[in-house]
Amino acid sequence: MNSINLVGRLCADPETNQTPNSAVTSIRLAVSGSRKEGDQWVDNPTFVTCKAWAEKAEFLQKHFEKGKEIWIMGSLKEERWEKDGEKRSKFVVNISRCGFTSNGGKKKDDDIFV
Repeated sequence: MNSINLVGRLCADPETNQTPNSAVTSIRLAVSGSRKEGDQWVDNPTFVTCKAWAEKAEFLQKHFEKGKEIWIMGSLKEERWEKDGEKRSKFVVNISRCGFTSNGGKKKDDDIFV
């Protein structure tokens, strides 16, 4: 099973590009976390790149901006490419569903992908 659920805040405004078949929107999400250093807990967020296609891409571009909280359901995918003769890769979450959290945003049914 390849399934991931996240709640976090956007690190920057969504970036949308047009492909030959549809729009794709990329977001970078900061997911809260903490770790212990000595006797104290310190913030230790995880930063995750996520992508949405077609209608979900347009939804993200229209309703979200830097700092806004969002929930995401999706699957993990490894993207591979070559740069300067060196093979590279990174993991990206492909968004299948997303929407506003209870901390803000519109609540109309057509504004939430469920």
